Amino acid sequence: MLKPGIIALFGMFMIVVSSTSFADSVLVLGDDQAEGFVVPHLTGLGHTVTNPDIYYDWDPGPAADLSGYDAVVMLYGYDYDYGITANASSALTSYIQGGGRFVTTAWMAYSHEDFAGDPIFDVLPVAYDADGYDAVWDVDETSPIFTGLSDGWSDSEGFEYVTVTDPSAVALGSNQYGEPLVVYTENANGGLYIYLNHAMSYDTSDVSTQALTLVSNAVGFAPVPEPSSLTTMFLGIGCLVGLARRRHKCMTNTFTRSFDM
Repeated sequence: MLKPGIIALFGMFMIVVSSTSFADSVLVLGDDQAEGFVVPHLTGLGHTVTNPDIYYDWDPGPAADLSGYDAVVMLYGYDYDYGITANASSALTSYIQGGGRFVTTAWMAYSHEDFAGDPIFDVLPVAYDADGYDAVWDVDETSPIFTGLSDGWSDSEGFEYVTVTDPSAVALGSNQYGEPLVVYTENANGGLYIYLNHAMSYDTSDVSTQALTLVSNAVGFAPVPEPSSLTTMFLGIGCLVGLARRRHKCMTNTFTRSFDM
């Protein structure tokens, strides 16, 4: 029979290694087209979705608190090369710094330099090089952010040639030109900035099934701990289990001696 302490440790392990989390409250800032596909998709998966405005018109007011959202998606494709309001930038920056999950799309890189000085653009982990189209994407189907996507999927939507500029960023997936499909960073509080290198509906006037799947996966994405972290965790659990066994053995021996006396 498993001891309660071991069961608790196993539960903690399962929480740590979980690579996805269900985000039941999602804020979607549209680009005047893609939200018409993304919002129904997320709603259909059981998420509670708030879609207040197009990203460049959205003004949540001063000191807005977004902590009630499990994820914020800022679609940046159909309408691009616009900035966001000062209140929006402040709210989104605080949200990410506080541990929130922020997801944005391809053309954000194109506008990166145009809006230098805005924290949301400044912390983008990539820099724009050129536009691209008709990508064929190779993905690691075991990665949770690519769940439901097959290796070698493609659509005719645009992507960006980019340079990953943040040394802490993680790039996932790639196309035939070597460009990443997903680039993300994670801060000390667990806040995620996830860049999806796909323009959603800029050229195609709709969002492909694959791109919708990518968005919904990003909404619930949680990075898997690094191998070194997992090793440390396993060693810690092993030590605790060993101590528990020694304590149990010690108590058993003490009881036996007392009984013999």
